[in-house]
Amino acid sequence: MDQDVLTKLDEIKALDAKNEKIAIGHMLQDEVAAITGTKMLIAKYFITPHAVHVFEIVKSYVEEGKSVSDIYFHIHSIAEDDWQSFSHGVSRDEYLRQCMVMSVPFLGTDVYAEGVFNQIQKQYFRREAFFLYKNAKPKILNTADNKDLTEIVTDISQRCNALLDGMTPSDEHDYEAEVMQVLNSTEQAVISSGFKDLDQIIDGFRPGQLITVGAGTGVGKSAFAVNLALNITDQGYKVGLWSFEMDESEVYQRIISNITEISRKDKSQAEERYNAVKKYLKDTKHNIQIFTDRIKDLGSFYLQCRKCSIKENMKVIIIDYVQLIHLSGFTGSNRVAEIELITKTLKNMASELGITIIILSQLSREYQKRENKQPILSDLRDSGSIEQDSNVVLFLHRQDDYPLALKESEKMITVIIAKNRDGRSGAFVLKYQGNITKFKEE
Repeated sequence: MDQDVLTKLDEIKALDAKNEKIAIGHMLQDEVAAITGTKMLIAKYFITPHAVHVFEIVKSYVEEGKSVSDIYFHIHSIAEDDWQSFSHGVSRDEYLRQCMVMSVPFLGTDVYAEGVFNQIQKQYFRREAFFLYKNAKPKILNTADNKDLTEIVTDISQRCNALLDGMTPSDEHDYEAEVMQVLNSTEQAVISSGFKDLDQIIDGFRPGQLITVGAGTGVGKSAFAVNLALNITDQGYKVGLWSFEMDESEVYQRIISNITEISRKDKSQAEERYNAVKKYLKDTKHNIQIFTDRIKDLGSFYLQCRKCSIKENMKVIIIDYVQLIHLSGFTGSNRVAEIELITKTLKNMASELGITIIILSQLSREYQKRENKQPILSDLRDSGSIEQDSNVVLFLHRQDDYPLALKESEKMITVIIAKNRDGRSGAFVLKYQGNITKFKEE
């Protein structure tokens, strides 16, 4: 082999080893990078055995939903003798130190991390192509070999095609196998909304769905979110409720009023209210976890939801409400693009994590100017992507002219299913008891 070729190969390997350290350092310090890296890379892409071993640990821990601190602690706890069995003289502490130091200047820049991961993948195929060339060259130059040149070239061609297949996704598929896989797969559990009329129309909530609940100010969408959360926990599921309008105490007060059907203002039944709550908590296995911190970074929000999904089996996330999410780095002039990014990310999160995400949405004030004030899809505020990305869009519409005699704290709410990607649209009526923040079916 020509010396200049070997020298070039050594340069490539040295650069690849350096990029591996940067990649490993990223994955040991940044949870987004750890998740992204384990999706983009496989162990065989790495050139150094210690990088292969560390990557396999990172991958297994990420799949279990563990944090980067857990991963780093585990790797740092590997005994030096065990480390030397696969690292060929490279010190554990020195290797980890180099990985951390080399990646520090680029931490927080997801684009750079993905670039390094892409480079590692690309360089693996470059090395494979080199070894293919190295093995092919003597066969081509060996005139004493009795093999026909056509046979040699065909063999080289097949190996090149196999390498090319690894570099590009294959469009080949087994139609019968794919159909049978779907037919034989276990149907994913459907979570009831707790309202039979709603379930009859949308057939409950499924993993991977983005559900939008739209309503104007004062109609009761926050109360409806609490009702949904309680209905879901009654089925044994855990719910994460992100509340940006109410603090944690106010949300809990609404939950208490709902489960006891006793208003917090009714001092005469304070003891009954207390006892009812104690009984409810004794009988309830799962719960609602309330978050009140604003979402400013979708990457951090994804990690939080991912941990809740894996470690706590949280199946439903409710956000009250989407227009109160303001991401760092966006200005007011880019509000439409910001909402589009939010809804697309939430939709992808629901699909990837196998959860249902329910977002509440304000309506544009324009609908109040119409003679017919019943909400329509174009009334969703700030962006058409809310409608586009949602599997189901339903509206809450107050029926001020409902003929039924109501108490002062009661009102009739029409629930309008304006979009249902998997079925029909429709509408039904619920009674909302404002004093106990409870929706009831008539």
